[in-house]
Amino acid sequence: MTENLSSVQEQNVLTEKQVESITAQIRTQALIGIKESPNVLDAVYQDNPLEFRAGIADLTARYSMRRVRGDGNCFYRSFLFGYLEQLLSQQRQHEAALAAQESAPEGEDAWCPELQRVVARLRGSKLDLVAVGYQESAIDVFWGEIVEFVEALPTHTPESILEQFNEENGGAEYMVWYCRALSAGFLKADPERFMPFILGANYGDIASFCAAEVEPMYKECEQVQIIALSEYLGVGVRIEYLDGRSNGGASTHVFPDGVHPQLTLLYRPGHYDLLYPL
Repeated sequence: MTENLSSVQEQNVLTEKQVESITAQIRTQALIGIKESPNVLDAVYQDNPLEFRAGIADLTARYSMRRVRGDGNCFYRSFLFGYLEQLLSQQRQHEAALAAQESAPEGEDAWCPELQRVVARLRGSKLDLVAVGYQESAIDVFWGEIVEFVEALPTHTPESILEQFNEENGGAEYMVWYCRALSAGFLKADPERFMPFILGANYGDIASFCAAEVEPMYKECEQVQIIALSEYLGVGVRIEYLDGRSNGGASTHVFPDGVHPQLTLLYRPGHYDLLYPL
């Protein structure tokens, strides 16, 4: 009995050391990486079926990419960073068009239509979350972080956004969590629609699912969360799936259905990265 207990304890110590090693390795990765070719993934999948290599070649011909830290927050971080990059680009194009006018608007009147739309959505989101049971005092700091950042987007550059998102435990992590809350809130607001997505997951209701799988940081994202966040914010996302399918190419899906995607993500088993069309 004592011998068996000692063996279990040794195994637990080994497991803890393995977890610590994996965690330390993950933390060596940038939260948001540099732009590079998808062919850097060849080394990652060199021992996988040849279909993975064919999928990487297909992606390399069409995209560049940013690798995103694989800490369970990769979908939310990729989605938010990629969207803010696109939003800043739209704002710069809008400003260039306004500069040609004799009397250009100022302040919020100088925001591009998409910036005006999403800021209005975010400003109203706190009340939407309160309506499905969140305490205002518990979410206020997270809501304030994302609203203030997006309102100030015209003052940013692509470099400053990247710097913000690469700050360990910085404000961007507050925004990432708020995206989780928006996903959970959207699911809770329409439980009849979304319960079929979680059947078989051992959760009796949407609230339990959200408490265990959506709201905690570092929990990986499933399709239902992608649907919820993209629909709530009204931001279309294309996802290329590198899954080793027999035809050798990457399969594609757009969320929500029928919407023009504003950004593209790469899904590879258990992980999301950002893609940029060439």
